[in-house]
Amino acid sequence: MNDVIIIGGGIAGLSTAYHLAHYGCRSTVLEQHSDVAQEASGNMAGIVMPLILPESDPLSAYYRQSYEYAISHYHTVSENFSFSIGDPHCGALQLSTSFSRRKSTLPSWVSNSLAYHVNPFEASEIAGITIDHAGLFFPGSMYLQPQNLCKLYLCLSAPYLTLLTHSKALSIKRMDGLWHVYDRSGSCLAKAPALVIANGTEARQFPLTSWLPFRIIRGQLAYLEETPSSRALRVPLIFDDYLIPAIHGVHVAGASFNADHQYDLNLDIEEHHFMIESIFGATQLRFDRDRSAPAKGRVNFRTTLPDRRPCAGPIPDFAFYQHAYHDLRHGKNFSLYQPAQTEPGLYINVGLGSRGLTHAPLLGSLIAAEITNSPLPVSTDILSLLHPARFIIRDLQKSLSIKNRKQTPS
Repeated sequence: MNDVIIIGGGIAGLSTAYHLAHYGCRSTVLEQHSDVAQEASGNMAGIVMPLILPESDPLSAYYRQSYEYAISHYHTVSENFSFSIGDPHCGALQLSTSFSRRKSTLPSWVSNSLAYHVNPFEASEIAGITIDHAGLFFPGSMYLQPQNLCKLYLCLSAPYLTLLTHSKALSIKRMDGLWHVYDRSGSCLAKAPALVIANGTEARQFPLTSWLPFRIIRGQLAYLEETPSSRALRVPLIFDDYLIPAIHGVHVAGASFNADHQYDLNLDIEEHHFMIESIFGATQLRFDRDRSAPAKGRVNFRTTLPDRRPCAGPIPDFAFYQHAYHDLRHGKNFSLYQPAQTEPGLYINVGLGSRGLTHAPLLGSLIAAEITNSPLPVSTDILSLLHPARFIIRDLQKSLSIKNRKQTPS
């Protein structure tokens, strides 16, 4: 397939477009706003960090592979470009504070190239400020500016990428072997043999994906003016929250997460000052505590799923799964069932959560490989962990109905 539509101009969508361009595929990216990276990808900065799990299993292997792929990828794409996407060589320091101490132990399978223990003196030398806690140093980690990264993807993907802004996709339909995407007025925005849904929280609006158990999480960041003491910070610090070195005189701190929320983009002053107190407790860095002063920061909404894994791959034929695999709860061998069927040419890349910068490169590579029938960058086990059909299979195995997720024609 040489032509692909991507709904969503954030990190997930543009990483996918970048990898498709390497296969010579042309992408039309539909972005509802006036520019790319306006939703969760619009934060001033974010951290590339691994998630280290106790067991060396396929899920742990995925998190490590996505992290290592991201590090290599960002080093590659940032070469020979004059504008900065962050600091891809700084590392990151996770402090052993009271709440994060349980996360600061390393399983035996973790090598020093991934992370290693540091004492308070070593932590201070790395951070550039006085640190009273031991911790873990991740030498490959980095902080990036997502908006600049998205603009870099646009540059690197030319001439294989067409960006259509002010183009909000409201419905999709497959006709004559092509996916058609329509706006509110019913006008066709684009059509192509393949379509990738990568628009985060908006993905639930399409009937063919509405059965996925999306969860919308509110996150709030604090933007804090640097102080003489904080100016020396050289690496991101992770504790109960996190603090990123100043960019043009402003630190990014975060992030609060709230699943029980109204869709409110206004800053919560209590959350803002809670983060300031959290920073002081972990680092002794003092930022403005004046509650009468206007808080500066950003609120966004992330899409997650109940198992906290991304959702990336072909969209399953929901009705087929319900019919062909209805008796999975009886424990029959999978080899006795028909091969799975998917919606032709329809893919999804969502649910990256708070680790979008870490997940996006590998997931973009995966989707591009699937669309072009190229060798996949992940194992079969990892493919299953990410596949959208995992939720249908899980519910059928438990003999649970999927309430309010029944597919209707699109």
